Amino acid sequence: MPEPAGADEWMPRRLAARRAVITGAGAGIGRAIARRFAAEGARVLVADIDSGEAESVACELGPPALAHAVDVSREESVAAMIGRAVDEWQGLDVLVNNAGIGIAANTPDTGIEDWRRVLDVCLTGTFFGMKHAIPLLRAAGGGAIINMSSVAAIVGVADRAAYCAAKGGILALTRAAAVDHAGEGIRV
Repeated sequence: MPEPAGADEWMPRRLAARRAVITGAGAGIGRAIARRFAAEGARVLVADIDSGEAESVACELGPPALAHAVDVSREESVAAMIGRAVDEWQGLDVLVNNAGIGIAANTPDTGIEDWRRVLDVCLTGTFFGMKHAIPLLRAAGGGAIINMSSVAAIVGVADRAAYCAAKGGILALTRAAAVDHAGEGIRV
């Protein structure tokens, strides 16, 4: 979606010089977040499992945006993503855990492999991002983590058992981390 005409003229650059990693930024909500962050002056690492989509968004944003292929369900891939931000920008200010998937199946029709995949990407991917970002944010004296959940975390949605469970887990994880790290200047 294009920015309104002249938006950059009247929009403050609230994220000037901030270093942000955004997962699932190759399309949809993640892409929109990356565009907004860049418009607000942030340096954005566009992270997505689809390297072509990540590269396309990074090119659209222009320098200093970077593209990075990541599989958030694999800890070593997430560690490499966070490491890239440190290598390129000497730190991190914001992590947006946006990557997610869902399948259409009710509880008895959800196969265990589908169940695990949805939880691995949505919930465990969020955990891995936080696990690797929090020490950097702590060392910097603070920062922000934005975890994307869904109304499906609080209101049952038909044929989305695994997705609802994963998004509910993200809410609980976010609340726990907010309490754990508030005193360190880390907003979750």
